[in-house]
Amino acid sequence: MEFIGLRAVARNLGMLVKSACVVTLACLSSLVVAGPNEVVAEATGESLVTVNGERVSKQLYAAYFNERSQNQPTATRDSAQQLAILNELVNFLLLAQDAVDMGLDRRPQVAAELKLARSKLLANTAIRERLTSQPVSESALRQAYAEQFKGKALNEYKLSHILVDSQQAAEKSVSALNDGRPFADVARQNSIDASAQSGGELGWVSRGQLDPALVTALADLQPGTYSQQPVETEFGWHVLLLEQVRASAQPSYAEMRASLMQAKQKELLTAYIKELRAKAQLELKALAPAANDARTPDSQTQED
Repeated sequence: MEFIGLRAVARNLGMLVKSACVVTLACLSSLVVAGPNEVVAEATGESLVTVNGERVSKQLYAAYFNERSQNQPTATRDSAQQLAILNELVNFLLLAQDAVDMGLDRRPQVAAELKLARSKLLANTAIRERLTSQPVSESALRQAYAEQFKGKALNEYKLSHILVDSQQAAEKSVSALNDGRPFADVARQNSIDASAQSGGELGWVSRGQLDPALVTALADLQPGTYSQQPVETEFGWHVLLLEQVRASAQPSYAEMRASLMQAKQKELLTAYIKELRAKAQLELKALAPAANDARTPDSQTQED
């Protein structure tokens, strides 16, 4: 990104920042205004300012500026806006320094979240590096397109479904259908999906939009029939009704290129993870209780 008058921004850090409090953290820019003698007025080298001896580099400022700009895409990038954002960053650093002085970073939960944030950043950077160093070629994408679509008839399916949270509940729905109850009525009564209000209607969908287990179940259905055996996916247990089938136009390469690229990159990253796991030394310990099952210190005290 191009910085507008960074020296002027640093020189005038003590200016009042007239910034609307869009979110809680954004309000920091208006809480504390540094005086001209409390910070380095002129950026030296790669530093824009120092906060209690901690340097604020152009890279740190750019990272914060870009993150904040994503949350406010319509924000201006003039010197006044940059000054407001720099003031916010100074306030964040002051709070972070005070947290460290109080030993908050040594709290187990805080330390764990700090480690997780660092790991996520490094992992995402490693992914970008791998995708950059091993780019997917245009020929590989065209080959994938040919393998997926060339000479294959494509269909769309008009479906309704009943989604429940157990196999037993799904089997009860099938029994109700076998007893002659309309599919829409059973869906309205039993389904936990948002489509329940419309009788379970999903409309027209393609195979690519469906979980593989549902695609497999469709192969055994004729239009107007429903699945006698409930189908399990990550969302729960489904009873499918196939209403109609129609031929669909084959998508062009241009229309599919983005999804083909995503699929190829997923293959690349899956292979990358397998490579790392193959040479990793893993020791599985007993898992701790889930966070929502764990008792809080207060509840433990009350029970004790």
